[in-house]
Formats: sequence, structure tokens, C-alpha cells
Amino acid sequence: MQGEELIQKIKAGDEKVLKEFYLKFRNHFLSYALKRYKLDIEILKEVYQDAVLAFRNNIVDGRLTVLTCKPKTYLFQIGNNLIGKELRKHNSEVPLQDYMERTCYDKEADIVSKMNLTEMQNMVKHEMKKLGDKCFKILYMFYFEKMRMEMIAERLNYSNVNSAKSTKHQCFQKLKNSVTKNYDKSSFTLQ
Repeated sequence: MQGEELIQKIKAGDEKVLKEFYLKFRNHFLSYALKRYKLDIEILKEVYQDAVLAFRNNIVDGRLTVLTCKPKTYLFQIGNNLIGKELRKHNSEVPLQDYMERTCYDKEADIVSKMNLTEMQNMVKHEMKKLGDKCFKILYMFYFEKMRMEMIAERLNYSNVNSAKSTKHQCFQKLKNSVTKNYDKSSFTLQ
């Protein structure tokens, strides 16, 4: 079922379509999220239910009238955002190396072993703003909003995903150099 038809049926209150939508992507989402985030399966089940409910509510409330991506992509992005909230709620402090490996995929970044997440986010956002609007948007969408590169490329009007990935990589390298140059271990709270 295409996005437009799905939106119309959910808006009309078709619970059967919503249930089919829920079941269609449930196992794939749980498998994906379990591998990526390594959270308890029960938490991920709740997150998935909340994501489907948010998807439905966005349609019913009129916030989602046209999909610019596949319904699955939209649903998974909601799920990623909810997982991010869940992680922030339970883990206000994380080892920087683990954070960088999970979110930045840059194993060489080892500025300090542990740091307060809120303090790190503020520092990173400050440095990202110095890089300019293009870099700020792509890095923010990927690392803070946890958007997939396909969605970022579409939203920022890149010709293809590889162009967006290349830009993100270049921007991240600039960010890493800026952080390394402007901050040292004493800038952060060690745990």
C-alpha cells in the first residue's frame, strides 16, 4: 500500500489497515533496533508501539498529510527519535568513545574516556555552528535527530545518498579537528 492510500485509510479510522501496518514492520524494527542500540527487547517493543501510535496520531491530527518518503522510513525515524529519548532518559552519562563509535563511527576519536552527555552535546553544537549552515544541518540531522542518510539526502535536496554521505564525512572531519583543537580533557567532567 502506498503512502497516500495508507494515510487516507488511517485518517478514516480503518483499524485493520493500522494493525496490518503495525505487524508488517514490527519484527524488522525490533531486529534493527536490537542490533543498533542493544536495548532490552521489552523496551523496544514499547518504543515500536509508541512509534506506530505517533504515526497514527500525526495522521489523525493533520500533522502528516503527505509522505515524502516510504511509510516504513517515516515510522523507523519516529522509532529512532523515541529510542534517543529513552537513551537520554536512562543514560545521562556515557563513555565518549562508546558514544563516538555508536553515533559517529569514528573509532579514532578518544578525546576523553567519559563525559557528561549534556555538556558534550552543548560543546558539539557550538562547534557545529562554527562550520556553517550546510554542515550544521547535516550533522545535526544525523547525530542529534538520528535521521538516516536517505532521509537527510531527500530533505536537504542532495542529488543522491552518496553525495550526502560524502558531505557528512567532510563536515564531521572538520568538526573533529575543531573539537580536538579547541577543547582538552579539562573542559569536561570526568566520571
